[in-house]
Amino acid sequence: MKTSLRYKIVLVLVWEQLALLPLASYMKSLGGYPDLWRWNLLNWIIITGYAIGLVAWPISRKLEKPKVLRLWLRVDFIVSLLFLLPFASIMYNEDWITVRATSGKFVLYQHHGFLLHSEVLRLGEKHGIFIRA
Repeated sequence: MKTSLRYKIVLVLVWEQLALLPLASYMKSLGGYPDLWRWNLLNWIIITGYAIGLVAWPISRKLEKPKVLRLWLRVDFIVSLLFLLPFASIMYNEDWITVRATSGKFVLYQHHGFLLHSEVLRLGEKHGIFIRA
């Protein structure tokens, strides 16, 4: 088996994506209504997982790789492609936080979607990596 740089990059991408899966599920269960993730961390982790799924298969084209990895990359690419649009429409319409102003421990933020949003500002308290409503 050829151990080229591209092959190593593909393996790193696959392992990173597998590591992001339990992290995203843990973050989803940990954050609830009173606590919102600052800097949209959960959304960016999920977007990164989908992007890795879309990029890893084209990078691995014409490489000598085991059958399991070849099957994983194909299935992952198809699943990422199929679920990216529904997830993006749900996420962009509901779970996006835009910070308008910060002052000391407090933050003025807007909880909305990317495409459809209402101009309702909320006041929250910075609580580590959370914003407490």
